[in-house]
Amino acid sequence: MASNRRQNTNFSEEEDLNLPTETSARSEDNFKWTPNRERIFLELYDQAIAMGNYRFKDPTPLGREFIVDKFNKEFNLNINYRFFKEKLDQLKRKYKKYKHLMKDSTGISVDTTTSVISASNSWWKEREVCKIVKSFKRKPPELWDVMQRCFILYDVHSQPQFSVNQRREQLRNDGLDNDEGHVYFETYDGDMQDSQVPETQENEEVYRVNIDDETR
Repeated sequence: MASNRRQNTNFSEEEDLNLPTETSARSEDNFKWTPNRERIFLELYDQAIAMGNYRFKDPTPLGREFIVDKFNKEFNLNINYRFFKEKLDQLKRKYKKYKHLMKDSTGISVDTTTSVISASNSWWKEREVCKIVKSFKRKPPELWDVMQRCFILYDVHSQPQFSVNQRREQLRNDGLDNDEGHVYFETYDGDMQDSQVPETQENEEVYRVNIDDETR
């Protein structure tokens, strides 16, 4: 199945003709995102997440190196992984927003195969005051199937099986397992559940003082 998930990384023939020049391509400031370039990045991201069998929220160090290397070669850039943060955040927001629309089940139906939402015109207009929703043009975001594979672990409520142990394993791979608090923050997007207590929490010691009658 892994082969079905992965896309061909030879994108040059489909890329638009407005490519950076040899001199300007070295600067990330000159790089302009287009729908096709977003598609290329998301497909590379999908392949990187697949290296960890879609168990972790973020690519492993090897996966990040894969994305950066392929993207640099494709567009003659010299960037690191931080370059993708803003774009990645935008794509995650689109995913979460459309996921939320699908859960808003009052008066709508959702095709289980295509994820297309069938709703009244008034239902859409009420929600299209949001620019992100309006950008969907009443259809799932482009490469929605890829987004679902890559970003599903960002929807904690739909993925209760994503455990602290899995996140800790990822942090070991990243060489960051010396910070247990980081494990909990990353796993739950910063929202600590009431029933979750960090392992580093120390037991409180209670000091009791006997007060005699004279002291009272």
